Amino acid sequence: MVSDEYRVMSKNLDTQSSALHTFKINYLSCEIMPKMKTNRGAAKRFKKNASGKFQHRQSHRSHILTKKSTKRKRHLRGIVAIHDHDQKAVSWLLPYS
Repeated sequence: MVSDEYRVMSKNLDTQSSALHTFKINYLSCEIMPKMKTNRGAAKRFKKNASGKFQHRQSHRSHILTKKSTKRKRHLRGIVAIHDHDQKAVSWLLPYS
């Protein structure tokens, strides 16, 4: 860190004596960009695979399963990759993944 020390004389009102104080001023504190926030809803729904693409769980698989056929439930079982057009939007929601 780049910092300079400045010694400033300040008067103590109780004892009327002067005390030497050291203040550090950090020049980089005003130039640091804030951290980007991760969208917590997206973090729970999407994961990045080894090739760098995002994957998600398929919908319509959590409840009201009695009226759905076995074949339909079987095909909804897997984790699929997000479409190529939506990859950029999800990467904005998850900047650190």
